Amino acid sequence: MSVNDLLSYVRWIDLRAAEFVTAIRTPALTEAMTSMTGLGSVTAGVVLVGLFHLAGWGEEFRTSVV
Repeated sequence: MSVNDLLSYVRWIDLRAAEFVTAIRTPALTEAMTSMTGLGSVTAGVVLVGLFHLAGWGEEFRTSVV
């Protein structure tokens, strides 16, 4: 399998996924997806701040919390 074939396959999968989401998307689902994405971002931020604290990076920890 060549790189071009692999990229074509990835694009095909991406298109199918986008078509699926478009087909099932409703206002309620959109709201849920937005909420979950926001929670994921907040969780990632908390994990990063926690890693700063555990690593002993006091200044970075204080800066990121403020």
